[in-house]
Amino acid sequence: MILASDFDNTIYVEDKNQLQENIRYIKLWMRENIFVITTGRSYYSIYPLLVKNNIPYNYLICNNGAMVFDANNNIIESNPLPQDEIEKIKKIILENNLSYILDKGMEYTTDFNVYPLMAIFIKRSSVENPTKIIDELNKNTKTYHYLSKNYISIENINIRKDKSLEKIGNYLGIDKIHCIGDGLNDIDMIKKYNGGLMKNHEKELDVLENKTYDSLSSYIKELI
Repeated sequence: MILASDFDNTIYVEDKNQLQENIRYIKLWMRENIFVITTGRSYYSIYPLLVKNNIPYNYLICNNGAMVFDANNNIIESNPLPQDEIEKIKKIILENNLSYILDKGMEYTTDFNVYPLMAIFIKRSSVENPTKIIDELNKNTKTYHYLSKNYISIENINIRKDKSLEKIGNYLGIDKIHCIGDGLNDIDMIKKYNGGLMKNHEKELDVLENKTYDSLSSYIKELI
C-alpha cells in the first residue's frame, strides 16, 4: 500500500512530542509499505527540515507535483512553468507592484531571467486584494494557482498532488493508496483517494465529509 501525507500541520507540527510520534509511525508503516511526502514546499525549503528531524520517505512530491524525488533524492519528474506563462505572471506582478519569490526547485531567486522555474510565490502581505489577483490569473494565465496562509502559489497547470501520486502508484504497480492532508492543495488528493482530513484543516475543506483525525499517527494506527 501507499500512504501519502501532506507535510506542514500534518507530519510537521508544532508539538514536538506529536512530531516524534508521527515519525515513529511513519517508520512502522515503511516496514511493509510505501510512504510519500507530498507538499507545496520546494525541495530547497523542505529538505533541511527532513534531515534535521530525520523524517524518512520513499518518494517526495514537491511544489504540488512540479518536482518529484525518490528516496535517494534523484529527480524523477520535473514540470516547470512554461516560459510564456511566466511572462504573463511577471506582467501581473509588476503592474500590481507585488512582492514575490521565484522557485528554481533547488533554490530561490527574484531574477525573472532564470529558467526553469518550478513555482512563483506572491507574498500575501503585498496583496491588498487577493481575489483581484486570483481573477487576473484566471483570466490571463493557464496555471495552477491557489491561496495559502502566506502566499499566492502559481505552478504548472498540469500538476497536482493527486496526479503525481497516481503516477507513483502506476510505476510501482500499487493501486491501494491512502492519503491525509489539511490544506486547499490537498483537496483533490483527498477526494480522489477518499483520504483522511486533519481536524485542524483549512476552512475551505469544510465541504468534505471525510473522517477527521487529530494526528498523522492516529491515521496510520487505523490503517495498520
